[in-house]
Amino acid sequence: MGSEEIAYQNKDITSKVLAENFKGKTFRVYGLDLPEIREVKPTNIPAVKANELWLDNLFELEDETVAVVDYESKYDQADKI
Repeated sequence: MGSEEIAYQNKDITSKVLAENFKGKTFRVYGLDLPEIREVKPTNIPAVKANELWLDNLFELEDETVAVVDYESKYDQADKI
């Protein structure tokens, strides 16, 4: 068997796959008091020109607001906006 390369964006790919399980959950585990996640939205938004690497996850919350979530490889309280 040949060796397979791991994608450079492997953490982004993993976070997007895992995000599909976040519907009905909250961000309280991260210390953020936000409404429950209503829906996981796609991050490849054709109407907006954006670098997909800068938009890891997009969630619609129960109060009809959205949460843009970017996962960092190192935890820092200042990254929570």
